[in-house]
Amino acid sequence: MLAWLGLPAPAAAAAHMAMLWTAEQVTLPALGVTPPVTRQRPGDIAMEAWNCLAYAAVTSFAYDLLDRTR
Repeated sequence: MLAWLGLPAPAAAAAHMAMLWTAEQVTLPALGVTPPVTRQRPGDIAMEAWNCLAYAAVTSFAYDLLDRTR
């Protein structure tokens, strides 16, 4: 995803995951959708982290596949 910034694919995927996780942990509590991370159960935190990781991995993989066709 961020390969256009000159990052190698694994680093770009990690940066993408970090941006997703940060945005989720700031935006959702601000909107009142979820409690702050300090008030969540560890299992809930792990599930959200897994969701962000899976999304970042799949979108990075799809980007790499699409970028190869150029």
